[in-house]
Amino acid sequence: MTISLQKSTLFPIVLLFLFSCTDNRSVDLLKQAQNEAANNPSNAIILLDSIKSPEKMGKGNYMQYVVTRVQARYNNDEDITGDTLVFEAQKYYNDISNFDKAAVANFYAGTVYRSQHVPEKALNSFLLATAYSRKAKNTMLAAKSLHFLGNIYLEQGITDSSIVHLHDALNLYNNESETGIRRLQVMSALGRSYDLANKLDSAYYFFNKSLDLANETDNAEHKAIQAYNLGYITMRMKQYDKSTVYLSKALEQTANTKDSLKIYLNLSLLYNEKSKPDSAKYYTDLIKNQVSAIKDNYLLESIYGSLSDYNSQIGDVSQALYYKGLQMEANQKILEERSTEKLFNAENKYQLQIQEQEHKAERKFFVLLQVTVFILMLLAIMFCRKRKYKKLKKLEEKVHSLTQDRLFEHSIASKSYLENVYEHFIIGWSDIETKVNQILLTGREEIDIEIYIEIKAMVDALKKQTNEQLLIVAKDYLSSDLYLGKKLSGALTDTDLIILMLCHLQYSEEAIAFIIDSKGNTFNLTDIKWNIERKLHQAGMNEFNIKALLYPE
Repeated sequence: MTISLQKSTLFPIVLLFLFSCTDNRSVDLLKQAQNEAANNPSNAIILLDSIKSPEKMGKGNYMQYVVTRVQARYNNDEDITGDTLVFEAQKYYNDISNFDKAAVANFYAGTVYRSQHVPEKALNSFLLATAYSRKAKNTMLAAKSLHFLGNIYLEQGITDSSIVHLHDALNLYNNESETGIRRLQVMSALGRSYDLANKLDSAYYFFNKSLDLANETDNAEHKAIQAYNLGYITMRMKQYDKSTVYLSKALEQTANTKDSLKIYLNLSLLYNEKSKPDSAKYYTDLIKNQVSAIKDNYLLESIYGSLSDYNSQIGDVSQALYYKGLQMEANQKILEERSTEKLFNAENKYQLQIQEQEHKAERKFFVLLQVTVFILMLLAIMFCRKRKYKKLKKLEEKVHSLTQDRLFEHSIASKSYLENVYEHFIIGWSDIETKVNQILLTGREEIDIEIYIEIKAMVDALKKQTNEQLLIVAKDYLSSDLYLGKKLSGALTDTDLIILMLCHLQYSEEAIAFIIDSKGNTFNLTDIKWNIERKLHQAGMNEFNIKALLYPE
């Protein structure tokens, strides 16, 4: 009977141990796969496939499994169109505000949306990936996200946004090692963006820089691509001899049928411009023989336009009109495929998501602030009751009153809340501290120094936390500018940012000096404000916004 009882007790323990070992092994395999996903994606897939029942690993590990699998499959050039579980992982990490993992989840959700040809959702995902990766200080992922954003805007014909994001991506790539191919791709995309914006000199500059880098890295594929790009752009610049050299070189280096058709097309256009119909006809015939296999509407639009121009030059009006009609049909399909309005809606959605996350962070801070003030009040009550200290009793009543004010003011806007914390609590403490020092000097009343020091330390900690929050508010406000945000927030020191917000809240020079712990005889607010104004002006902020911040009415 005893043996039977021991066996029945031991069995579930052994079973639990075996399950625990299985879970630990699955987590270890997942971690190994994460390390391999970027550089050895095929190995990562093998490791992930060896995990049995990944959905039983727990929510967090399973979501990480989903993201890592998409990452490995994407880097292994596999079709990820159906990997929609990553959208669940994206929402999971966005909700828990894990910046590092949310950045990766949003990035690969964006790649899946891109493979599904849903540009507006891809845009939103890459915008979030950029924001989170910057907060997580993941420079490479931020650069890749900006790169994708630039490409999406370019494909939709929104060249100003494309140029901004591609330049940002290039700047980040320049600060990272082993980014040669990515810099090549970004510079090539910048060339196309400037071409679309009709800024031909800038387009030529970036195509030429791309060719230099392709030669430097001995990248045969991009040597051909950039030779083609330079041939195309010099033709648009009417430098026909240069164009002929570049296009001929590109044709020699290209084995891809689609790329060859693009070169035939441009050679046909070039010889049309040079009034050489025989040469133009030669390349036009090459295009006609392969045009039926082309599905790219952008390429078809150009091909039909070239064929229309050629037939117009040789006087075949009916054929010219026929191809002009086909060109217009291809153009109409391009317009239908574009999602410009949806992209703008996606940008608005992103701004709302960021604002909601900022409000969530503020609410979290306010809860912490309330708890801190409440603990301070509780300690004050305990100490006062224990020692029957009259002066400390008055402090207790003051802290109690301030705490009730703080709890009531939680319902108002965060700016007013911070303002009242400063004005009625932290600066109010200065008066209490002055009176206590006077009592210590006169020696007329007895004071429990240990209690006083402990309370003062708590007030100083609250003051530090409030200053830190004010600093975050200032940085977030300046960073909200789409084009100048990073430059504006980086132009000012932390002390400058705190003083900027205190000036905006209309604090006196004496109060500001106290809050930043400055000595009164060395603190000159007029000079500091002038210096801040100068820095913001140099960073690109206009005079109206500077005045509104530093000198509110």
